[in-house]
Amino acid sequence: MMAAEGPLLAAVVARLALPTINLAAYGVAAAVAMLIESPVIGLLSAVITLANTRQSVEQLRRFMIRVNVAVSTVMVIACLPWVFEPLARMMLGLGHDVAWRVHGGLVCMIPWPAAIGVRRFYQGLLIRQGRTRSVAHGTVVRLTMMASTAFILSWFNLEGVLVGCIGLTVGVVCEAIAIWLIARRLPDPQSVIVQEDLTTKAIMQFYLPLALTSIVSFLAVPLLSVFISRLPAPIESLAVLPVVNALLFVFRSFGFSYQEVGIAFVGQDKNTYPVVRRVGLWITIGTTAAMLIVSFTPLLGWLYEHVFALKTSLVSMAILPTQLLIIIPMTAAMYSLQRAVMITSRRTIHVSISMIIEVGSMAMLMLLLISLQHVMHIDGMLAASIATATGMILSTAYAFVISRRERHSWTLST
Repeated sequence: MMAAEGPLLAAVVARLALPTINLAAYGVAAAVAMLIESPVIGLLSAVITLANTRQSVEQLRRFMIRVNVAVSTVMVIACLPWVFEPLARMMLGLGHDVAWRVHGGLVCMIPWPAAIGVRRFYQGLLIRQGRTRSVAHGTVVRLTMMASTAFILSWFNLEGVLVGCIGLTVGVVCEAIAIWLIARRLPDPQSVIVQEDLTTKAIMQFYLPLALTSIVSFLAVPLLSVFISRLPAPIESLAVLPVVNALLFVFRSFGFSYQEVGIAFVGQDKNTYPVVRRVGLWITIGTTAAMLIVSFTPLLGWLYEHVFALKTSLVSMAILPTQLLIIIPMTAAMYSLQRAVMITSRRTIHVSISMIIEVGSMAMLMLLLISLQHVMHIDGMLAASIATATGMILSTAYAFVISRRERHSWTLST
């Protein structure tokens, strides 16, 4: 359901005035907002892993509040005109037509980081107690409110970027409220492991690598925007980027959410790993087969033209990058499971290293392609897809090696 919001909002923005510029601005605004809120992403994994007692839940709740205050402060500062303007011009390389629209979108998303933090904290409590259906109920609220807001705002003479960003924000805020109301009725957690009282120091030691992982992960799209702006067809490539990402996330989402499944089951009983791995393999086979059918048939062009409402020139620009990025849904479930192994083993630093490998290799390859642009003559979107696919392959390989070593240590310990 979360995967549906990207295509839906992109389709709405594409049907409003000046679709190319507004899609580009919407993609950049969402990427910057997600980068700022990235430190709260690890709250979900931290709560599932560490919330074993009532005391640990209270400690984690106080920690969540402090993190939310910090990211909200950064968001407000980033929206200040004298901060945003040099950021947009010198770091992101945005032209004036895109930059002022990105700024308006970011202002609309100021409540976004704190709402994400609240949502992920209480989702973690629900998942830990097996209430995954309640998590889905909250997502229904998010999707319904987001879609309703976007459709209503589309009737007014608003920039498409504002429609998309306000829709995202309203949906997440409503979901956070819904999840909080559901989680208030949860009983105190019952730990199957005897555990000492959780301290702030222990939380920080576990959480900081996860926060770094999220920051580096969400840094990828703004970095791509910077690099794309220095390659041929920058505005068109920036317009295509959020649409391709939205379509890919539909297939990636099945594996993306599998990290928490691995943490919940393997964290409680390491003997469940073979079963969890087998289900992950079936998810990989299913999503890869579906992605192949969509990507290498006329269905892909039809989706981009009639569902996402891209212009014909943008559709042709999106086809090959989408086909190259099939590696993302192909590796998503197993990559998530390897990360779950590292997190349950309290080796969160290796999660950070795998993400640094992914984004670092992507950035280096983009720099190489920029230096060779006069020789290779490829547009920004195609270059981004090549770099992203390469980074994903390298990070997945690293995660596999580390998780296999951790699983071998489990065998020795038993």
